[in-house]
Amino acid sequence: MMQTYKYSRNSWENQEKAIFDGVGMYDIPVIEPEEYHHVEWIGFNSARTTQKRKGKGIHFFLDDYQFNRIWKYPNQYVEMLKQFDFVMSPDFSTYTDFPNVLNIYNHFRKHWVAAYSQLAAYACSLHI
Repeated sequence: MMQTYKYSRNSWENQEKAIFDGVGMYDIPVIEPEEYHHVEWIGFNSARTTQKRKGKGIHFFLDDYQFNRIWKYPNQYVEMLKQFDFVMSPDFSTYTDFPNVLNIYNHFRKHWVAAYSQLAAYACSLHI
């Protein structure tokens, strides 16, 4: 179940847009399963300029700076991403030499964007 925060500001790490039921110790948002069919995968950095969008999926196997904007401004990408067959969850970097809290934060962001995408009615799947 999703709830919205009672205050509307753009600086509360997207929680003013939606707060999702989470699981585990850190309340990581749940990503619902999607039924997959074969598509041609392209990077998020090419999505805006791609003309033929049916039969394609968006991946985030890119440097974080090329897609951090989907975290900062998720509503700006909803209509465009709905035109693709699939969108993978963003691959925010996690590294073994990062502080644990930063890895948890990036994992949370990945799941939050995917859950928000599914709420916005486009297929977003967790990548493995």
